[in-house]
Amino acid sequence: MKCPVFKQCGGCSYQHNDYPAYLDKQQNKLHDLLSSFAQVRPILAMKDPFYYRNKVQAVVSVTPKGQVITGNYKEQSHKVVSVDHCLIEDKTAQAIIHSVRQLIPSFKWTVYNEDAQRGLIRHILVRTGYKTGEVLLVIVVADKMVPGKANFVKAIRKKHPEIVGVVFNLNERKTSMVLGPKDISFSGKNHLYDELLEKKYRLSAGSFYQVNPVQTEVLYRTAIDLAQLKPSDVVIDAYSGIGTIALSLADNVKQVYAVESNREAVRDAIFNAKLNNVTNVQFFHGDATEWIHYLPIKEKDIDCLI
Repeated sequence: MKCPVFKQCGGCSYQHNDYPAYLDKQQNKLHDLLSSFAQVRPILAMKDPFYYRNKVQAVVSVTPKGQVITGNYKEQSHKVVSVDHCLIEDKTAQAIIHSVRQLIPSFKWTVYNEDAQRGLIRHILVRTGYKTGEVLLVIVVADKMVPGKANFVKAIRKKHPEIVGVVFNLNERKTSMVLGPKDISFSGKNHLYDELLEKKYRLSAGSFYQVNPVQTEVLYRTAIDLAQLKPSDVVIDAYSGIGTIALSLADNVKQVYAVESNREAVRDAIFNAKLNNVTNVQFFHGDATEWIHYLPIKEKDIDCLI
């Protein structure tokens, strides 16, 4: 199974290797880097390492002939490589991106041109819930005025009823960053729900969430097991995002202190703690490096840093 745009896209670096060969290369690299400090365990491989990404974002562009395309930036450039089928992105998310791309001309929406700094549609972002099947669609625009928004939402949700919400995000900045700082409107929900290690989580468009849901559960279970946590332990979760690690290990310890710099993620984390009836996790907004230097608790009381 090979990607037809592997050499142009730059999104994947090891498609020229099969999966076992890739794992061997990464295992050897880890051994060279870390074996002098600690035991390097075998990599816990994925059974099926394809179509796993639950967050898919595409740049929108046009060809010289005026055809709307979606894809990724070519490595170390701002040239857009058209991608119709990606081997690592969720299939539902890819289908939705294709549908949005087909609808753009019918709504007479212009496509943003980075050089001229003109046009409306910049990016399409799709987040999918692996366990719940819920989908959040984000259309990133360069202008507050988006004609026909209501009809577009009606059309895309008719074609893809799994979409629980459509968000229009405003990005007026001269940058290749996908999301702007402000959502100008949304229809349905501005978030989705997913489940991880028997807990439920609310995800907003900009909140961090591990992109490989299958391996995330393997990773978290392994980390909790290796930490050898005790019911009396106090733990710090640095860079805590929406609280997935903190809430996953909360049942095993006395207290968790979690810190995250993204305000939207902190709001989601506090909501997720209440959603799962977890009372022994406290979330803080701030830069983790600075926050740790000024701990609101005594350093001697910390048993584990994750």
